[in-house]
Amino acid sequence: MPSPPPSFVVNTNPERVAESQTALIVGVIATVNMLALAVVAAKTYTRLFIYKASGAQDALMVLSAISFHSGPWQLFISNRLAGTIILFLQIPYGLGKHADTIEQTDHAIFNKRLEAMSKELQELRNQGRGEDTTSATESSAETGSSSMNEEGVDDFQLSSFTVDLKGVLVNSSVATEAFIVFAEYMRPRLPVVGALSAQAAYENQPFLFWTIVAIVLCRLPEQHNIALFQLLRGPYERLIQETLIDAPLPLFKVQALLLLCNWPLPTEKQWKDPSWLYCGVAIQAARYLSLDRQQTIPSLRVIGVTSGSIRSRINTWLVCFKVSTSLSLHLGLPCPIESELDFSSIHAFLRKDTVPPAYALEVRIQLVVAKFTSLLNHELTDGTSSSFLRLFDTELDALKNEMPPDEDDKSIVEYALLDAKIHIYTLVITKFSNYSPSRQILLRTARDIALRIVDIGTRAIRNSPISIEDTTAVRRERCQPKDRHRCLGFSTIFLLKFFIRQNADPPEEKQIVANHVAMAQTLCRACTVDPKDEFSRIAKVFEVLGREGSKDEDKTKLVLNHRMGVSLMLDAVNTAGKIRGRRMEMRDGEQRYIDEDSSQSQEGHTDLVSQVDGNPEFVKSFWSDPYTSLLQFDPASIEPDYSATW
Repeated sequence: MPSPPPSFVVNTNPERVAESQTALIVGVIATVNMLALAVVAAKTYTRLFIYKASGAQDALMVLSAISFHSGPWQLFISNRLAGTIILFLQIPYGLGKHADTIEQTDHAIFNKRLEAMSKELQELRNQGRGEDTTSATESSAETGSSSMNEEGVDDFQLSSFTVDLKGVLVNSSVATEAFIVFAEYMRPRLPVVGALSAQAAYENQPFLFWTIVAIVLCRLPEQHNIALFQLLRGPYERLIQETLIDAPLPLFKVQALLLLCNWPLPTEKQWKDPSWLYCGVAIQAARYLSLDRQQTIPSLRVIGVTSGSIRSRINTWLVCFKVSTSLSLHLGLPCPIESELDFSSIHAFLRKDTVPPAYALEVRIQLVVAKFTSLLNHELTDGTSSSFLRLFDTELDALKNEMPPDEDDKSIVEYALLDAKIHIYTLVITKFSNYSPSRQILLRTARDIALRIVDIGTRAIRNSPISIEDTTAVRRERCQPKDRHRCLGFSTIFLLKFFIRQNADPPEEKQIVANHVAMAQTLCRACTVDPKDEFSRIAKVFEVLGREGSKDEDKTKLVLNHRMGVSLMLDAVNTAGKIRGRRMEMRDGEQRYIDEDSSQSQEGHTDLVSQVDGNPEFVKSFWSDPYTSLLQFDPASIEPDYSATW
C-alpha cells in the first residue's frame, strides 16, 4: 500500500486504515476513468450544482457552496465539451475523519479556485434569468412574500373573522365572496393577476386586496352589498389617493390600478370618472418598472421596487396597453402607447403565449386601433380616408381566421372587433360631408355593425331568467368591463340618431332598429339597482330619444371635431347645457360648470317638461344630439310615465 500524503496525519487504527484504503482505491479508479476527478480535503462537505447556460452547447458543473464540517464529501467534474452531466459521486471518505491538519498553502489555493468558480456560477445564473421564464418569482415591494402564485391555486379563505379598512370592518365571508366573484367573472376578462391568496393579499398587498373587494361589491345587485360598498367607498378612495403619491409603485399596485380602470367605481356624472388619470399613472409606473422593454430586471435596491416574475411583467404590460387603448377609444383621446418600439415589444410579448388566446386577440385588435387612429385623426380627403378605412378593415378581418373555438371566447373577440369598427367608422363619418356618397355607404355598414353589437351585448340577459331570487345573470352582466357597456350605449345611440329618425328608411328596417334599441334598454333596466345609477340613466335616455319624431336631419356643425366619434357626445353635452340655460364657457380658475341652486333647477325642470310636451322645435333641438344624458344631463325630470315606449 502506498504511503499516505505527507500533509495528512494518519490514525493507525486497523478499521480506520481499511476505510481509508477503500476510499483511495475508489478515487484512483474515478481519476483514471473520468479524467477529471477532484478530491476534497478532509472535514469538507460540498454541495454540487449543475448549471447549463441557456443557448450554450456545453454544460458546466460547478461547486456552489462549501461547509467545513465533518460529513460525506461530494465530487464534481467539469466537461465543457460534453454539454451534459458527467458525474455526481458521493462516497464516505474515511480519510476525512482521520485528518488533523491541512497545510496553509493548500487552503489558499483551494479557496481561490472556489471563489473563481462561485463568481462564474453567479454570472451564468444572472444571464439565465434573462431567458428562463420560470426562474424568477414575484414578490411584494414591501415584503418578501407574495399574494399571487401563478402556477398554484386560489386560496380565498381569511384567518380572521373580519377585515379592516381604516376603521370599517368587513366580515371575512363577504371578502371571500368578492374574491370568488372576481375569479369567476372578472379575472378571465383581464388576466393581470394569477392565482390569489386572500390572506396574503390582505397582509402584504392591501391596495390590491381592497381594490378587488371594492370593484366587486359596487357591482353586486344585493342591497346589503350596495350598503356595504357605500361604507367602504370613502376609506377606499383615501387609500387610492395615498397610493398614487407613494412612489415608486410596485407591480401589484400597477395591477390594482388597471383593475380599477377596467371596472371603475360608479359615479353620478360620467365626467367624474377618474379612470383616464389612473390609467396614466399605471402606464408611467409600468415604464418605471421597465415592463415595456425588459422581460425581467434585477430587483435592485436603487430602483426601489422588486421586479416581479417574467409572466406577471409581460401580462401587466399587455393589459396596460389594452386597457389604455380601449379607454382612449371610448373617450376620444390619443392612444398613450403608440410608438413603433412599443408595438414591437407588444408583438414580442404576445409570442410568449402568457395570456389566453382570446385575450391575445383582443390585444392585437387594439394594436390595429392604435395604428390607425392617429392616421385617421388627420385632415384627409374622402378618398384618402376611405383607403385607410379599407386597410383598417382588412387588418381586423384577418384576425377572424384566428377566432378561438370556444363560443364564449369567440363572442368576446367578435364584440371587440365590432367595437373597434363602430368607433373608427363614426370617426370617419363625422369628417365626411353630409352629402358625401361615401358617408351614406359607411352609415349603412356602421348600422349593421351596431345591430350586431346590440345582439351580442344583450344575448346573455335575453337568454337568462331574471328574478329577484336568482341574480346570477344580473351579477354576470354587471361584472362585465365598463368598456363593453360603453360600446353598447354608443351603438344604441348611433342607431337612434341616424336611423330611427330617417324618413327614407322602409318601415321594416326602422322596426328592426327599434327592436334592438329596446333590447339594449331591457338590459339596462335589468341591471339597474338604483334609480340614479348609470344603467338607469342610460335606460331613461333611450326612452326620451325613442319617443322623438323629428324628420329633419340636424346639419349643425360640431362644436368639437378632434375627439374622434366622441365629438358627437361632447357636442351633445354642450347643446344640452345651452338648453338648460347654463353658461358653457369656463372662466379662469373654474373647475366645473356652475350648477344652479335648487329653486332654479326646479324651475328649469318644469320648463323642460312643458317644452317636451308642447314644443316640437325644442324636441328637434334636443333630438339632434342623443348623448345628452349619458354624461351629465339627468332625464328623470323630463320623463313622463311611459307605459309603452316602443
